[in-house]
Amino acid sequence: MAVIEPFRGLRYGPRLADSIADVIAPPYDVISSELQDELHDRHPANFIRLEYGREHNGTDRYARARATLDAWSNDGSLVQEQTPAYYLYEQSFTLPEGADVAAPKPVYRRRAVFASVALEPYGASIFPHEKTLAGPKADRLRLIEATEANLSPVFAIVSDERRAMEDVVSDLVTRSPLLYEAQDSLGETHRLWRCDGDMAAELARAVDGASLTIADGHHRYETAMAYRDRKRGHNGYRAGRHSLDAVMMALVSSQSDELIILPTFRLVSGVEDAAVESLPRRLTEGGLDVDVVPGPAREADFARMLHAVHTSTTPTFGLCLPGDRLATVSLAHAGDRGADMLGVAYLHERLLPDFLGVDTDGPSGQKRVRYTVNRDGALAAVRAGEAQVAVFVRGVTMGEVEKVARSGGTMPQKSTYFYPKMPSGLVARRLA
Repeated sequence: MAVIEPFRGLRYGPRLADSIADVIAPPYDVISSELQDELHDRHPANFIRLEYGREHNGTDRYARARATLDAWSNDGSLVQEQTPAYYLYEQSFTLPEGADVAAPKPVYRRRAVFASVALEPYGASIFPHEKTLAGPKADRLRLIEATEANLSPVFAIVSDERRAMEDVVSDLVTRSPLLYEAQDSLGETHRLWRCDGDMAAELARAVDGASLTIADGHHRYETAMAYRDRKRGHNGYRAGRHSLDAVMMALVSSQSDELIILPTFRLVSGVEDAAVESLPRRLTEGGLDVDVVPGPAREADFARMLHAVHTSTTPTFGLCLPGDRLATVSLAHAGDRGADMLGVAYLHERLLPDFLGVDTDGPSGQKRVRYTVNRDGALAAVRAGEAQVAVFVRGVTMGEVEKVARSGGTMPQKSTYFYPKMPSGLVARRLA
């Protein structure tokens, strides 16, 4: 079972409490160079300076992050809690434009618990669902070595079949002291409570014996493991009793009604025109069921295609092709070619490489595929000639994610988009 405990949080001090919306930042992996500049300019204490600092005159941005961390700790911008606590977080949000979700709500309120979770090899009580890449892990390792801190949480889902965690957290936010409340420029509202003492004990009982599935932050988890292993053998290190043996996580109940996994659509470019033109025929010859709507397709045709993708009991894709053609592709009669596979797995393991020559496991193939959650934007990209093929997929469910993770399997990159991302800067955790 996962070992989940409170910790002494490092967080923004009282003089910045009213500026929380201006100082928190998205996780590094979704920050473009333009957003990086915007966040640096938004506030002199924006967390971007720790999480993903800019290069400046050849200086080491990792060393600059450590210098900034020390400076903010010394001048009171950041304060270190004196006693351990859990931190309860509520993120109120609306869905992004073009998101493909059945019966969306006007506003969602997702709650999470920031906690310290003991590191362990995958497969016991902590499970991954995606593969990781070497580049991001090398970057995050340099940052954790320089700052000696968990700056951003690993976002994980707690197995909570009886809703014990979900119900306790809903009660505790009404009784715990509120630390921050603010609305950001995107209209999202962020609230953070501190939970300690007897209330922390209630929460600990609710998550006792739980297993976890990592939703987002696989690179951060594996980096924390690598950093711990590097430090083993150093003076003063005792395995299992050191802050290095755990990592900060933001935990969400698997039974949360506000846990959103958006489908991520693929935009394919750089393929031979002949391969794109003949794609429906070759898919049919390959044993797949293909229903083509010749161009120009109407909006009603697009809606029917998406409905088929959503409701099919076997893996089904929607394609938008040049000439405003649409195709619905089903694996219903694919036999041993993958009718029992998860749709996104078939897409990346067979459809893209076998029929379009795009292998997303390699750097060349990765450059040919872009990703978007905007269904209308994906359609428009093909119509405008900005992509050759748009592939529409059904979003995976939390049950499917857990099934893959607990079977020891992994999904292709961008199989899941847990929306929204968990922000950085609400609370951090020192390792020294």
